[in-house]
Amino acid sequence: MTFIRYIIIQLFAYGIDMGSFYLIITGTSHGPIAGNIAGKLLAGIFAFLCHRHITFDFAETGSVWRQALRYFPLLAIMTPVSSAVLAVLLKWISHPVPAKIAADMICVAITYFLSRNFVFTSNFVPRVTEKTADKAQV
Repeated sequence: MTFIRYIIIQLFAYGIDMGSFYLIITGTSHGPIAGNIAGKLLAGIFAFLCHRHITFDFAETGSVWRQALRYFPLLAIMTPVSSAVLAVLLKWISHPVPAKIAADMICVAITYFLSRNFVFTSNFVPRVTEKTADKAQV
């Protein structure tokens, strides 16, 4: 179920990403790489908040900064990776929109795995009480 929530949130984030990308490449003099970077940043902010509260269901407020300090460097790493994949694909795919879609499809599984295992992890260590110690011995 977590992966399904992740994909649903990513589809909304992708709308932000692709919409920003398209507006930048058609409405400004900036090229596809600049559009990709701007789209990833806007979508990343949206995705972090939604994944934190919906996908991975972290309601406690104490870990938001720890998660943000892990998420945004991941975004900072994945944005140039995505841009590099996009640059390579633009050599074979002449239109930037399908090339971006292909590049992002390549990167989504990597990002899910890293988000699940590195960013949105619970650093919860169960407190040992007499009840839990007794159950562990049984």
